[in-house]
Amino acid sequence: MILGKQRRLQFVECSNDITGMVDAAEFADLALLLTDGSYEFEMAAKSELGNKYDKINIWVWKGLQTVAELGREKNLPIPLNKDSLYQPIERRPKKFNPLVMPSKLQAPVILF
Repeated sequence: MILGKQRRLQFVECSNDITGMVDAAEFADLALLLTDGSYEFEMAAKSELGNKYDKINIWVWKGLQTVAELGREKNLPIPLNKDSLYQPIERRPKKFNPLVMPSKLQAPVILF
């Protein structure tokens, strides 16, 4: 399928084993997985018959879990990064310069 002068789109079907998928991934920029919606019902039917398949819902998408979510799920401690902890800022005490007045102004000014 030609999309423009510089773009061409090609659909390739690969075999249903890992070697075929790896071979297709070598030249593909994008891979789409197309599945049959009835597959979920087949798996559910097999689980009722006593096979060790669980019901698989392929229509639900779940994103990649964060480290905190994985830790909560498996009761693992969250890794502590010492650089991320709050540290108080250490500052030097402020030093103010003494008041300097010219000698001509010191005579008329009365300091309390």
